[in-house]
Amino acid sequence: MINYFKAADLFILNTNYEGLSHTILEVMTAGTPVLTTNAGGNPEIIDNNKDGLLVNFNNEQELLLAAVKILSDRELTDNLVKNASAKLKKFNWSDELAETIKLLKEVYEK
Repeated sequence: MINYFKAADLFILNTNYEGLSHTILEVMTAGTPVLTTNAGGNPEIIDNNKDGLLVNFNNEQELLLAAVKILSDRELTDNLVKNASAKLKKFNWSDELAETIKLLKEVYEK
């Protein structure tokens, strides 16, 4: 899948519910700009206009305008991709595992 993400000019995830979307993280790793909804955990990954663009679920007008914005503004696209790459450091698997173990120990000790 990563090769498809790398080949894409834009990734759109029009969803009304997400936990922490690993697909969005994979797309960010591929260096493809992300357009998704402000639903569920998406805003935890994407800061609107910084790491990607967020719109309301199923709002066709917002989706269209945001897609055109990304596809027509190279400077914006480059900034979104650059910021998304930096954001990925926050989602390091080793750190996530360490935090999960820490939380489990805290719960177990209570």
